[in-house]
Amino acid sequence: MIAQSNPKLNQLLSVLPPEEWSRIAPELVLVDMPLGHVVYESGDQPEYVYR
Repeated sequence: MIAQSNPKLNQLLSVLPPEEWSRIAPELVLVDMPLGHVVYESGDQPEYVYR
């Protein structure tokens, strides 16, 4: 279950200047992060930025 689907509720995204928000907003992808999910292993290249 995804509790937060509005990116503007994200504390980091909510403080972006409008021009930056407009630039990245179309690229945002909601990713489900269930408890115990491994974000990435040591040495891996992260595919996403997580908060």
